[in-house]
Amino acid sequence: MYNGKFYKSLKKPSFTPSPIFFKIAWGLLYFIMFLALLFVFKAPGGVFRTKALHFFLLQFLLNMLWSPIFFVFEMPKAALLLTIMLVITVGVTVYYFAQVSLIAFLLLLPYWFWVCFVCFLNWKIVVLNPDKRL
Repeated sequence: MYNGKFYKSLKKPSFTPSPIFFKIAWGLLYFIMFLALLFVFKAPGGVFRTKALHFFLLQFLLNMLWSPIFFVFEMPKAALLLTIMLVITVGVTVYYFAQVSLIAFLLLLPYWFWVCFVCFLNWKIVVLNPDKRL
């Protein structure tokens, strides 16, 4: 399913983290994301809590789509569009988490910063590899 040759063939910026760093970072981020989600889930009900949960689900679904689009379908430009949507939806999620729980907000911030970094990295890969398809 995953084509390592494709990723290795791409020109990448010098600040690209190693694959092991990505694995560790994502593992930690998923842990704190779901810890933040737990704080929101256990908070009293209300409009902000409902919106926080809906946006969390939306951004999580977008997040799950990124890897297959980039690595399996080999479409870095489409993956870039997805990361832009992720930056926005995670930002909105962070906003709603802040309305529900300060702890959830603080826990989710590193994830938003990471998604911003991944978006920038994806953009640089697209720029460095203009011949790759959408």
